Order: sequence, then structure tokens, then C-alpha cells
Amino acid sequence: MKHAISLISFVILLSLGVSAQISVAPAVGGYIVHRTERHDGEQRKVGQMTTPSFRIGAIGSVVLSNKLALQTGIYFAYNTFKFDNVGPYSNTKANVNALDVPIQVVYSFHQMSSGHFFVGLGPWVAVNLGGKTGIYNGGTNVIREKIHFGNGDNDGHRRVDLGLSASVGYELRKGLSARIHFQKGIKNMYPEKIDTYRLTSYSYGLTFAYRLPLSK
Repeated sequence: MKHAISLISFVILLSLGVSAQISVAPAVGGYIVHRTERHDGEQRKVGQMTTPSFRIGAIGSVVLSNKLALQTGIYFAYNTFKFDNVGPYSNTKANVNALDVPIQVVYSFHQMSSGHFFVGLGPWVAVNLGGKTGIYNGGTNVIREKIHFGNGDNDGHRRVDLGLSASVGYELRKGLSARIHFQKGIKNMYPEKIDTYRLTSYSYGLTFAYRLPLSK
């Protein structure tokens, strides 16, 4: 949580100190989540999406120059994923609600008559708010449990994830934009301190936004 607060505070202070054009863009998008487990050097994918995840929020932008801008988004994200079990149960489905905060330096390419392409790169923070798992057997809901977030031995996942984010997109002159985004978690989300076990995630998807200028 301290890392998330520090990054958000940095963006706010930097934005206040820059005399430039500021805008905000309501945004909505969908994406796919994959979770990767590494145990004793062997890696396997444990979270294969079968239904899309969604996020809704806003993107704030501070123009630094003709080509560069600092952007940060804040999204409420609904993550869902499914993985196969070993044993009598067929699969497990889970949903996790989170607060996503990507922070990117965005480079805009040459302005064309209709708009411009852009690319972005920077850090990303996610704060898990809550979630549930459901164990299924032949389509029947067998067990549903609440996911506990924290760093204790009895917790299922850590609450805060850190990683990198990247995007590429196109923005029309009137402010409507579409971007393909990629996010990769680099923090071990398994709370117990076991060196041979790591649980990380990555996601990719498409987000639409509409820019509303706040200052000139």
C-alpha cells in the first residue's frame, strides 16, 4: 500500500508543478488476465481467462511538450479467471475487484489530419479490494470462498501488486481514443515467504476514452 500511495502522490505533485495543458478522459475497456505459477524452477499457466475482465475509470494527462505527456489512470477493475484443478473437482473460477493505477510517459507521433498515434510506458500499481473463488464440478457450484488479502500465512494473495505497463493507440482530433494496453506484474503475489514458489500475472486488452480538456 505504501508503494501505491507514493506513486500516486508523485504524480499529483508533478502535475501541480507543471504549467501545461491538463485533461481528463473517462475510459472503459476489456482485457484478458493470465496468472503464472513458478515452482521449483518449473513454470505453468494457472489462470487462463475464459470470460473477459472489465475496467472503468478515467485517464488524467499533463502535456509536457509537443510530443510528450505524463498520463495516469485510475480504474475500478473486475478481474475474472479460471484454472483447472488436480483432483475430483473440474475447475476453479475466481473474481477479484481491484483498483488499477497505471502511470505512463506517452509519446505522440506526427499529427495527421484525423488524429495521431501514441505509445506509452511506465509503472503500474494494483490494489486488490476483494474477491471470491468458486470450485465447480461438472457445472455445479460446489464451494464458494472469500479471498483473504494480506501478507500472513492464512491469506490467499497479497493486497498490492506492482509491475510495468505499456500501451499503443490512436487519438482522434475530437478527443476519442482507443489503446491496446499490456500490464505485467513483477511482484510475487503469494503471501508466504517460500523462495521456490512465485505467483505473478499479466494482462492485455483494449480501452476507449474521450478526452475532456480542463485547461489550455
